[in-house]
Amino acid sequence: MVLTLEGYTVFKSGRVNSDYEVEGHDAGYEPHHDMINAPDQVQIYELVMGDVNGNVTTVLERAKDPIKDNRLTPIGFSTTHPSYDTTRIAGVPGTDTDFNHNSIGEGSGSDVVHYHVPVTSFTGDLRAFARIYYQPVPPGWNAEMFSQSGTQIDAFRDMLEASDRSPTLVASDSLLVGPVGFEGHARGTRSGLPRTRLPTVGSWSRAIYHST
Repeated sequence: MVLTLEGYTVFKSGRVNSDYEVEGHDAGYEPHHDMINAPDQVQIYELVMGDVNGNVTTVLERAKDPIKDNRLTPIGFSTTHPSYDTTRIAGVPGTDTDFNHNSIGEGSGSDVVHYHVPVTSFTGDLRAFARIYYQPVPPGWNAEMFSQSGTQIDAFRDMLEASDRSPTLVASDSLLVGPVGFEGHARGTRSGLPRTRLPTVGSWSRAIYHST
């Protein structure tokens, strides 16, 4: 999230609504992102399984191959390991060259998500916030099961609805950046600010780009 010092929201991505669903989540599943430049894009590190027809499923007996598995890997994880076929990364495009890679090479166990935030109409300082949340069971994982009814399903639904389903905050950080306003904005040029990198939060990094 990026705010002005007065508290006005310039950009937000990844908020959770009252149903504990991530705002901007695409139907089916949210693709992996290397660059985020719109509020309806959000980075979600997760496993999404597909059935024999390539459709998303949360039923273990129907799962065949991962459609998406961009969960952060352990440090030292290698795509050349003999058992990689059973733990493979899926849904991460080859253009995301910093996923599990750093200046040394493969096995960083981290990822860098780049945020391109339009700031054309704003001048002065901005404050950028990065937060990492853990959600053990996203609502979509229960939807298929909850479409059915039974003693065990109904009991689990009642327990879940009575529990605190709020995602757990793992880590957070913030950064004051600016000033961002100058004459070049009216001409559609870059703001003149260098790339600003938020401090590393856990093993995830967040980067903010300022341009019109």
